Amino acid sequence: MGISLGISLLYLNGGWSSFRSSQAMTFTEYYLINDVALLVIPLIVITVCGLNTSDYGLRSCSRKHIIAAAVIGLLFFPVLLVTAKAPEFQAYYLQVMRQSGAITDVPVEISVFGFVRHQIILITYMFAWEWFFRGFLLMSIQRMSGSVVAVLVQAVLFTIMHLGKPTIEVVSSFFGAVLLGMWALRSRSIMPCFTVHALLTSLNDVAVLVHAR
Repeated sequence: MGISLGISLLYLNGGWSSFRSSQAMTFTEYYLINDVALLVIPLIVITVCGLNTSDYGLRSCSRKHIIAAAVIGLLFFPVLLVTAKAPEFQAYYLQVMRQSGAITDVPVEISVFGFVRHQIILITYMFAWEWFFRGFLLMSIQRMSGSVVAVLVQAVLFTIMHLGKPTIEVVSSFFGAVLLGMWALRSRSIMPCFTVHALLTSLNDVAVLVHAR
């Protein structure tokens, strides 16, 4: 089921790439569809099958894992400041923030309400992604095929889902997914992965805006 959903999302990803340039969907519609596909549908499947969501990573974990995730996310900010300066990052992420209403067009002006709304939507989206990739998909495959296969499958699908984004991000997403997959299996929770992913996403937007202003 997890792989079927992943393949469906990969098909939609082609449409999403088109959306990013043609605005076929609004920012909110795009992320709402993602949240339903990645978060709601797997939860329904697990509930209908009489399974426990905690067995698929939707559970708390040791505080040390959350602290470690937060520290790692914050320590990456200098790296993000470097990568966010690249024209590819500026073009892609400024376009997304314009579509969401977080910023105005040229010259770049930040809308406080729009930026906060943008971050809330993205953080919710990151939770849905982590639940699907490092929870539902990863731990389902682990039960069938073992940890190595599970980590690699979710990493490959996760990387393909990044196609259309800046090249550095696409390449690094594979290695990041492998590490996050291993972390999720060790902690038996998606929360450390969600913490670091949400932090990196928000800090990347901040880094992009630092260079845009």
